[in-house]
Parts: sequence; C-alpha cells; structure tokens
Amino acid sequence: MTVSARKFVLKDILLIVIGLVPLVGAVSGAHYFMTRDQGLTVRGSFFAPEIVSSKEDLARGLSGRDSIDRGAVMVFDFGSSGQHCMWMKDMKFAIDMVWLDDTKKVTAIERNVTPSTYPQSFCHDGKTVAEFAAGTADRVPLYIGDSLSY
Repeated sequence: MTVSARKFVLKDILLIVIGLVPLVGAVSGAHYFMTRDQGLTVRGSFFAPEIVSSKEDLARGLSGRDSIDRGAVMVFDFGSSGQHCMWMKDMKFAIDMVWLDDTKKVTAIERNVTPSTYPQSFCHDGKTVAEFAAGTADRVPLYIGDSLSY
C-alpha cells in the first residue's frame, strides 16, 4: 500500500470514528432518558422499580430474596388508599418502608426494619408502599411530605 493510500484509509477511519461518537452519545442518552422515565425518582435519585399489585405478589413481596439492590425499589400498589400493613415474614435483610398517598407523597417512613421484628406489623395510611434497601431513606434523604415520581 502506498503512503498516500495509507493516509486516505487512516483519514476515512478517523472520519468514521468522529461520526460515531455523537451517534453513540445520542443513543446512550436516549436510553438514559427512557430508563429514567420508567423509574422512580426522589430528590434526583433514581431507582429501578418492581411494581407488584396481584394478591400473591403483595403477600410475598421481598420475602425469600437474599437482598434488594441499592438502586432498586419494590412498589406495592394496593389500588386504594387506606391503612396498609407490612411485615418482615421470611425476610433475610433489613429495608426501609415508605408509605405514599394517592398523589405519591410520603405519608410515613419506617427506617432500617430488620427481619427480627417479625411478627410485628408496620401499619400506616397510604395507597402504595415502597420498599428500599436499608439506609436509603437516610441517604437520599426521604421525609414525610416528599413527592416521588414514577
């Protein structure tokens, strides 16, 4: 290959790479915003939700699992507002429990609830309950009256 041909090939490769950088950025940015729109956000912190609403899933919750990821949340959608009780039956790790009203405002928080509290129930008014890894309510931080979006 001649020197001029080699320069031409390198120039083409450089142009292709330069052209791909914005494309990769646009695709990853679109993925970021699509994911953010499908998640739960509070005070700028994003959590990947697992929403449960069937009778069986509401009863099981996080029971039997080894952990919940620090960036995840399980959302219990009870369908109507009222007093909803949670417990730590068959749990293997501590969690923070957050009750939300029908406007997704925090009505109650139980921090660092451990499996040893079972069979005690934690009952508060709300429409949904969000369960986070223990320490999340302090780390974010979460307060009564905060709004969560999802």
